[in-house]
Amino acid sequence: MDTTAKFAFLQGLGKELYTPAVSVSPSDATTSLLAPPNARGGVGIPLPLGTRRTLASVPFGAAAEATLSPIRRLGGMLHTAFGVLRREPHNIYNDHRAVPSVRSKFPIHAFLLQAGRAWYVDPLRHALVALDGAGPASRAPVRLVLAGRFTDLPNSYQRLRSALLLLELGINLRMAFCAAEVFGFRPALAGIGDEQLARLLGVPPEAGWTPPMIIDLGPEEFTLRDVALPGSRLGVLEPDGIERDAILTEVIRSQDALRAVGEELRGEPGSALPAETGVGKTWAEVLWTRSSGRSPDGVDGFSGRRLRRPEAVLEELRSWASIAPPSALLRKIGAHLSVSVCVQDIDGMPTGVYQLADEPALARADETVMTRISEQFGYPRSPDMDSGMSAATMAWVVHADLSALHGDFGPEAWALAQLCTGWMTQGLCLAAAAHGMYARPARSYDEVTMQTILDLPPAEIPLLMVVVGTSRYREPALGLWT
Repeated sequence: MDTTAKFAFLQGLGKELYTPAVSVSPSDATTSLLAPPNARGGVGIPLPLGTRRTLASVPFGAAAEATLSPIRRLGGMLHTAFGVLRREPHNIYNDHRAVPSVRSKFPIHAFLLQAGRAWYVDPLRHALVALDGAGPASRAPVRLVLAGRFTDLPNSYQRLRSALLLLELGINLRMAFCAAEVFGFRPALAGIGDEQLARLLGVPPEAGWTPPMIIDLGPEEFTLRDVALPGSRLGVLEPDGIERDAILTEVIRSQDALRAVGEELRGEPGSALPAETGVGKTWAEVLWTRSSGRSPDGVDGFSGRRLRRPEAVLEELRSWASIAPPSALLRKIGAHLSVSVCVQDIDGMPTGVYQLADEPALARADETVMTRISEQFGYPRSPDMDSGMSAATMAWVVHADLSALHGDFGPEAWALAQLCTGWMTQGLCLAAAAHGMYARPARSYDEVTMQTILDLPPAEIPLLMVVVGTSRYREPALGLWT
């Protein structure tokens, strides 16, 4: 077993045998929400106001009218992808956004490139922060760059930090493409950036970052002009207690295979949106509703209640999940991924396990399937932990023969499979929100038990589960986006 295959094994079938159980506390020290050291200055470009109002007039799944100024389109796209903030007063985690994230740590960071200069997309300051101080106004095309920081997640996630960041990179890639299309861009994946780009952005691998992923936004030119920004992050202190242990070093090295992919990941402009959706909601409503589940004050986890849904709900989720990722290489990897859906309370569909291909096909009727998943779920119900697993309407499980993937595509296959899974996951999250449902990505299951529940062959490994259902707890939330 080579290094990459062994690393994947230790996060999958081998984690119960060779890795201590993950135990995370809200007080664990991380760099979450901390801007990179070179992105805390007082110069940059404020993002325009009014994005929420614009999205309130755009049907979910459609694009905005082409009447906005170029800078409002660019700012609206960045705000939609990264700046939707929702505060839930009783939630113990960070403010929620348009994407799900492990314990709301949001380890994926965005940057904007133009003509040799770079800005950090800072959702908390509602601004692009210049990385090199004030510069002359420029007019040129722009590119978007995504990079993840491992120290934004608690050390107790150990090797799992690699898979989690790659999944979130795929999630944010999908959200960036959706936001770009809504505001009239034709995004295209431009590959993985080199070391020179990483150092320009301040995201070198030795500082605990994933390789930068580049998104072309087309040939349109934008005039960007720096001004003094209100407030700064110069006084923010690095948190204490983050140890760079041997496992973190191993996690950082695990990105070498993805780094080597380079421009092989390049793709043509394509769509991240389905051809049509009949939901009748606006983008503003869907992004506001997007949730991984909620629970009352003093209780962790997520609540749930059983509620019958029409089959059209599953079809809506399937249409969003089936949009192919934005490069030929990722599509080849995606063709090797399979999806099983565990279903209950869907009109016209017996409770059980379905294999998802062109149409959902019942693999096995099983009235106890959600209970069986709940019994081995990593968040058991207790006085301070709620779990809506047994009441969930659907559990989407992405799985693959990782040995075959590794043999066909080499050491980068495992990382690319995580990106594809994340891309699909954000589609499920958006479609679920359109129907007032939560969608909770989860790795908190035992792989062998899940294989048994889904009747998977031994080589077929679950990569991620997305639990979809209706929350039992609904508290008013505060919108922190404009």
